[in-house]
Amino acid sequence: MSFFSGFLRKATRYLARTRKSIPFDPTYVVHFGNGLAVCAMGSTDMLQLRSFMIGASASGIAYNLLQPRPLWAPACWGAFFIVGHSVQIYRLLLAKKTVSLTDDEHELYERAFLPFGLTPRQFAELLRSAPARNVMLNK
Repeated sequence: MSFFSGFLRKATRYLARTRKSIPFDPTYVVHFGNGLAVCAMGSTDMLQLRSFMIGASASGIAYNLLQPRPLWAPACWGAFFIVGHSVQIYRLLLAKKTVSLTDDEHELYERAFLPFGLTPRQFAELLRSAPARNVMLNK
């Protein structure tokens, strides 16, 4: 018996005991999760939408694992979606982080990069990946 199948067998037994001890029908969990998904549909803010979807996926995982015979594949897909939404939330929060430029960098950005539509964040990324240096040239 492999480690994974042994783990699944023990987890399935644990979930069967857990299902018997909860004081409500597990279908309420899926209804709650679908309510969160409906809230996500009505959301215009991406951070809020992804947060609702994490809650909906977590409810889906709970519902799938609380079945008389736990549904592991849908639960694993739910975990995958939670990770994906979490990564996107991290990217959203990173994009909201302020960008600080020195006076020289700000002047360079306004003169040479702003007219072509680069954002200050993109400009800062360029500076980080290819460090700029001030050089005085003869005429």
